[in-house]
Amino acid sequence: MDFFQTADRDPEFAEELPKFITEIKEIFEPWEIKEYLESVERVGPLGHVCTDDKYETFRSSGALLDDPVGEAEDIILVERIKKLLLII
Repeated sequence: MDFFQTADRDPEFAEELPKFITEIKEIFEPWEIKEYLESVERVGPLGHVCTDDKYETFRSSGALLDDPVGEAEDIILVERIKKLLLII
C-alpha cells in the first residue's frame, strides 16, 4: 500500500507503478492476490499483527485515534489496488 500511496504523490513512483503491478502479478497467482485483498480488514502498522480484540483494546484505550477520513481513504485505496491487481 505504501508504494501505491507514494505513487499518488511522487511522479517518479507513479512512473514505476505499472512495472510494480506487473512484478506483483508475476510473483503471485491471481487467486493469491484476490484472497489476500479480500481478507484485508485494517491497514496501517497494526493492520495485520493485531487480532480484532487487541485492536479494539488499543482503540478503546485511546492508543489509536478514531480517524473516519483516514479509514475512508484506506478503503478507497484498497479498492483501487484491487482493480489494478485483479485485472487480468
